[in-house]
Amino acid sequence: TLNVAPDWPRTGANGLGDLLDNPAWEAGYAKLADVGFSFDMQLNAHQFKKGAAIAAKHPNIPVIINHLGTPTLKDLEEGGAVFWEGMEALAAAGPHVYIKISMLCYTDPKWDENALVADALKRIVGLFGTNRCFFASNYPVDILPDQGAWTPDKLYPAFLKAAQAAGCSDLTIRRMFNQ
Repeated sequence: TLNVAPDWPRTGANGLGDLLDNPAWEAGYAKLADVGFSFDMQLNAHQFKKGAAIAAKHPNIPVIINHLGTPTLKDLEEGGAVFWEGMEALAAAGPHVYIKISMLCYTDPKWDENALVADALKRIVGLFGTNRCFFASNYPVDILPDQGAWTPDKLYPAFLKAAQAAGCSDLTIRRMFNQ
């Protein structure tokens, strides 16, 4: 992961710092294109614009923004300028940037009952378009009790309901669940 401040788990505290500022890291990232790899970009809201700039510089590397951008409820509340401006930058970085709708229980263990999360999902789908959004589990982490015990039989119906609430058609929903 690229998350720094707060760190998840390998950055900042052990001296790696913000890898998005590291030219050697970016040089290694650029080599992903040589082997046809994509990059799962997990980062914090204050890093979104840096991530968007790197993604835009390397349009031949597909990027998947992990876990809806790992927002906290605070990121989504009070306008969440840092989160939303960064998310807009990521969506605008190019058609090779996708977003994985997953690990919503990190934002709120009862995300399916939270209107703020539902509104965020609708806004994310609007920013990226349905062709660049997809649903995914974060198994087995999501099934932990402190995350809300999101077993598959609970998770997928909640995802379906969220996609329907975001105004997605049945055909779009099938695609978003099967990319």
